[in-house]
Amino acid sequence: MTLNFEQLKSMVVFAQVVEQGSLTAAAKHIGLSRAVVSYHIKKLESQLGVKLLNRSTRSIALTEAGSEYYQSCRIIAEQAATANQQIENLKSEPEGLLKIALYGFLGGYINSSIRSLSKLFPRHFILYTNSNNAK
Repeated sequence: MTLNFEQLKSMVVFAQVVEQGSLTAAAKHIGLSRAVVSYHIKKLESQLGVKLLNRSTRSIALTEAGSEYYQSCRIIAEQAATANQQIENLKSEPEGLLKIALYGFLGGYINSSIRSLSKLFPRHFILYTNSNNAK
């Protein structure tokens, strides 16, 4: 069975319902309406041919199949969140060329700082020049 985007989205929504404890709380947490969250759960149950949740007006409870399925959905949701965080980190991390030119005795003191900077920001290329000829 090949998964499409909608099925993956439904799996993440299902994981949120379980983690938040209700359709309403999950809807608020992920920014969807309760009706859309309910639609995703019903669609998943229909596609899988099993009931995932026992629902009443006040509570939800996982079925045995739902409990098994949740474990996989949780992993997928965590991996998606990790992938998104990695991209956010890349976007916020400085990158590019940093040119540093020091003259005189200061150059000797800054070498270890430049090495530390290189480790902190590996996407930087640091061009450092030091001249003992003070100008």
